[in-house]
Amino acid sequence: MRFLALLFILLIVPQDAKHLEDLFRRASKWRVGSAIQEVESARDTIRELGDSAVLYLLNKHIKTDKTLELRALKSIMKDRHPVYMKALRQYINHPNDTIKLSAIYLAGELRDSGSISQLLEAIRDTSLRVKLNAMLSLGKIGDTAYGEVLCRELKKYKREKVEIVALRSIAEMKYDGCLDEIIKKLENGRSVVKYAAINALSKMGKNAFREIIKRLRKKSNFYKVYALVNIVKNDTLLTIEDTALARNVFTRVFKDGDPGMRILAVRGFCRLLDDEGRDVLRKWLFYEKSSDVRFEINRCLKNE
Repeated sequence: MRFLALLFILLIVPQDAKHLEDLFRRASKWRVGSAIQEVESARDTIRELGDSAVLYLLNKHIKTDKTLELRALKSIMKDRHPVYMKALRQYINHPNDTIKLSAIYLAGELRDSGSISQLLEAIRDTSLRVKLNAMLSLGKIGDTAYGEVLCRELKKYKREKVEIVALRSIAEMKYDGCLDEIIKKLENGRSVVKYAAINALSKMGKNAFREIIKRLRKKSNFYKVYALVNIVKNDTLLTIEDTALARNVFTRVFKDGDPGMRILAVRGFCRLLDDEGRDVLRKWLFYEKSSDVRFEINRCLKNE
């Protein structure tokens, strides 16, 4: 790998290298305001110079920990040519953690399925930072065939950082083979993990919706109801049957719950309103004694 990097550096004469470095400096600026055109022009020019130019810059700047330089590398590598993608994959298991982390980040951002075997190895790394970033990149690549790897990490580790990143990555991947374990976190996880599980479930569509509904039929739980509210909020493709199921759950929670649960029930019900639903809310409002719950109902009726 080092020989390959050196070879490409030597293939570019110093004048060309200086020109490339100047282009990369401009490609790495903040992409805002009047600089947008300059940044895009520099990135386009680098790509037009060909694969050897991109590989030269990858080899020269992969050791960076600067966000703007990593964004520039991501942009000039977006075509994912085999020449520099092969080099990138080899950097994932580099002994230097800065290089390793940069390569892991780029593999995820570029959705490079060819780097999965290296990322799986990085997930077993002794460095927690490397492990977490490899999990995030695996989630971004989105190959659900490897979702069980993330699910095992969620089950195995009782460290908040690992649990939260596993939940985020599973949701990014939309891997629903781990729903049971995610829902367990609503029951047994620490608060920050519970909210991460709620956020994950809200992004996982119909299967998550149906699994939460099934659990809520047995027993109401604040975090499960909160998860259902967020799923309903994010999923605009609920069927008529799904909507009826959710309304029934929110109605039962409203009747049986304390003021905090009733507020959640109103928020969920508010996402599913039609004329009949408005009448239900007005009836709830008429009999409700809690000022906080009444405020929530009035806000829903006013803003829907």
